Amino acid sequence: FGGLSGLSVEAKDGGWRILAITDQGDKFSGRLVLDGSRLRGVEQAVIEPLVDLDGKPVAGKSAGDAESITRLSDGRVLIGFERRHRIWAYGPELTGPARAFETPKELADAPSNGGLESLVNWPAGRILAITEKLETKDGHILGFLFQGGTWAKVEWTPSAAGFEPSDATVLPDGDLLVLERYWSARSPLRLSSRIM
Repeated sequence: FGGLSGLSVEAKDGGWRILAITDQGDKFSGRLVLDGSRLRGVEQAVIEPLVDLDGKPVAGKSAGDAESITRLSDGRVLIGFERRHRIWAYGPELTGPARAFETPKELADAPSNGGLESLVNWPAGRILAITEKLETKDGHILGFLFQGGTWAKVEWTPSAAGFEPSDATVLPDGDLLVLERYWSARSPLRLSSRIM
């Protein structure tokens, strides 16, 4: 099924539930099984296609490259897609059909495989979307902040050359954590990640 490209974990029914998306257009859900604080497995795991605006399964990498996920306080779940850059809103547990969520017009300029890699929100209603490879004139990564019904441009400065934002989350105190990764397929293969 590819890989889990975005995931969200929440306390539910006395345990922890995972809700994730793949870059092939699927949703994955299940209950985490812990041994103390260590992950031992996933029970009741289900993988099934995301659905589109008409309630039909999303088909193909071009339409289904889901990369980012965030749960809003009203129960909706937002998914950011690459290739066909867009944000869709779903019901709780990614129930459909999807509904189009307004996106910043500049997102159309993102490279095909460099769109919304990070999508996160604060309880007060602000939403932050960070692209993977859409650069500003200064070479920073372009992001967008949604508040008061409009998107404003923001910039993310990577921690070092070659690092790109890969995901993000908001802590209970409101602080923002951004996961950055560095990946090179050239010899020698290099894969690094850091949390900022």
